Amino acid sequence: MTDRKARMTDEQRKRPRLLCNDKFRYLRLYSSEYNVVVEVTPVNYNCYGIAFFSSFPIEEGSALKFSLCYESDSMQVELDGLLGEVIYVTGSDIGFYAGVAFVSAQVEEPSALEALSLIESDLAHHQSDDDRYQQN
Repeated sequence: MTDRKARMTDEQRKRPRLLCNDKFRYLRLYSSEYNVVVEVTPVNYNCYGIAFFSSFPIEEGSALKFSLCYESDSMQVELDGLLGEVIYVTGSDIGFYAGVAFVSAQVEEPSALEALSLIESDLAHHQSDDDRYQQN
């Protein structure tokens, strides 16, 4: 395991990821290699990273640029040009599940960290104790 992966595992244990909901209006990746913008589905989030599902191929270790919009009754946050490093990718026959760490220099910038933290706080407020995979 690389030092970076070990640090991410430690971060995730200290600060759990929260399940994303429909308050994420969009999460878009920008691929300069393919000159495309791709919409992906956010899965879980904290102010240090996000995991998502994509039908577009994602490479572990690659750097990504993306934008997101999160909107709830109390706020709207739009961030463009976020930078992230792909920490892990799991492929399947229908797409790719990827975990991305926001670039630390960006997360340490006060206005970006404040916006990312606001999203995390709002998501935490709207989390359900129900297991979304539980059978009834």
